[in-house]
Amino acid sequence: MTSIGVMLKKPLPVALIAILGGLALGLLMGWGIWPVEWSDVPPEKLGVTYQEDYLRMAIDSFAATGNSDTAQARWEALGSNAEAILATIVSHPGYQAPGDIVAFHLKQYRLARKQPLQPLAAA
Repeated sequence: MTSIGVMLKKPLPVALIAILGGLALGLLMGWGIWPVEWSDVPPEKLGVTYQEDYLRMAIDSFAATGNSDTAQARWEALGSNAEAILATIVSHPGYQAPGDIVAFHLKQYRLARKQPLQPLAAA
C-alpha cells in the first residue's frame, strides 16, 4: 500500500499511466466497440479510384438503358472532377467499349449545353 502512495506522489509516472490508459481505452472504443461506419457518401467525396469506378458504372448503365436523366445525375454527382475522371477512362478504357464512353460523353455535352463539344484526347 505504501508503494502506491509513494508512486502517486510522483506526477510523471501517474501522468504517463493515465495517458496510455486513456489512449488504449479510446482505441478500444473507437475501433472495437463503436467503430465509424460511413454511409450515403456522395460520389464527389469518394477517392479518385472509387470515383472512376462510379463513372464506369454510370457509363455502363447509360449504355444498357439509354436513360439520359440518370446519366446526367450521376455525372453531376461527381462534381468538378468529372472531366478529369472521364479523361482517365478514355486513356485507359479497360473492359469498357470505347463507343459507350464516347456516347456517354456526347450525351453529357448535349444535355449540359454549356459549351461546344470538346474532343476527347487520349492522354
